[in-house]
Amino acid sequence: MIAQWHWDEWGHVDPNGSLESWIAGLERRTNRDSIPTTLVALTGDALAGSVTLVEHDMDTRDDLSPWLAGLFVQPDFRHQGIGSALTIAAKEKADSLGVPVLYLYTRSAQRLYERLGWTAVGTEHYEGRNVTIMQIEPSAAHTP
Repeated sequence: MIAQWHWDEWGHVDPNGSLESWIAGLERRTNRDSIPTTLVALTGDALAGSVTLVEHDMDTRDDLSPWLAGLFVQPDFRHQGIGSALTIAAKEKADSLGVPVLYLYTRSAQRLYERLGWTAVGTEHYEGRNVTIMQIEPSAAHTP
């Protein structure tokens, strides 16, 4: 289910990919005590969303690592705080793994991340769009 969501949302940027390759990629991101790892949100018995911690998320920025990536909330569950909760949980997971600085990039959610303690560190044209690169120090971050 999660791989299908991700493929539907971002598969267009992977012209050589397939749903099957995205399923395999997600399966590799299921570590519990190391990166890469994927966290999921449940609402009752329903799968509501997911977020992943990966070593690299922008092939143009190999100098930055690790990254919060693939934050996705299923449309029926949006605007209920699930994206924020997943972001906070990923930051806490990164902190528990000893990550000193965590990065992400966003096209449109900069204000959400700023409310959660992230700081913009630059902009870049990536995959045909302008994005903002942000960072947080997990151990120093506040939780609203």
